[in-house]
Amino acid sequence: MSSGISLEDVAKALSVRKSTLKQTFKKYTGIGIKQYFNDMKVEYAKVLLKEKHTAAEVSEILSYSSQNYFSMAFKKHTGVSPLEYKQKGI
Repeated sequence: MSSGISLEDVAKALSVRKSTLKQTFKKYTGIGIKQYFNDMKVEYAKVLLKEKHTAAEVSEILSYSSQNYFSMAFKKHTGVSPLEYKQKGI
């Protein structure tokens, strides 16, 4: 899922400053770009877990730096670990 596109790339493509892009995004969405992107990754992780992927596979697919970091981010967002999520079939 990691596309290698940076915030700077997006700002440049839109001919705006990075700070303007961040402010405008937050104004219209209520959250920052990084938070939005992280939320999207966790939502996609839920789909992958439901498709029977392991936490290690999901971590790799979504380009997390480690499985531990993925698990921490997932639990912070959902309140449960990836394993608990899979077991409960939420």
